[in-house]
Amino acid sequence: MNYKTKISDSEILKNWLKFYLLTDLFSLLAIIFGGPFKNFHTIENISGTLFIAPIFETLLVQFPLIAGLSKLELKPVFIIFITGTIFTLLHIFSWDIESVVWLFYPLLIMTWCFYFFYSRCNWVIAFFTTAIVHTVFNLTALYCWTLN
Repeated sequence: MNYKTKISDSEILKNWLKFYLLTDLFSLLAIIFGGPFKNFHTIENISGTLFIAPIFETLLVQFPLIAGLSKLELKPVFIIFITGTIFTLLHIFSWDIESVVWLFYPLLIMTWCFYFFYSRCNWVIAFFTTAIVHTVFNLTALYCWTLN
């Protein structure tokens, strides 16, 4: 497969694992110590949370914002921060403000994941890696909600 930089498939997998661990490790700690995931209603939200949201949020939010901001040649930190902030604020419609604040870190890491693979590989790899990280994060959140 053609990539924008010299990156091997094993490096892609290693970096994907790092992004996943960064996202989910801290979300688990946040959940354990009073995190925001009390708003999940397991049965009603499971299909949207695990399948629909990661696909559509990655395609309709992260991809256009990161692609557009990259064309403006902004520094990566600004691209990630702007996109991550917008991505987080879009969750205010289904969450309260405290939960949105708690979500900022994991969603910022997901945005960083998308940017990392978008800038080094291509948008397809970026989409799949980010959607999988997002799905597993949501699965963790749903699981931890059932523990409450």
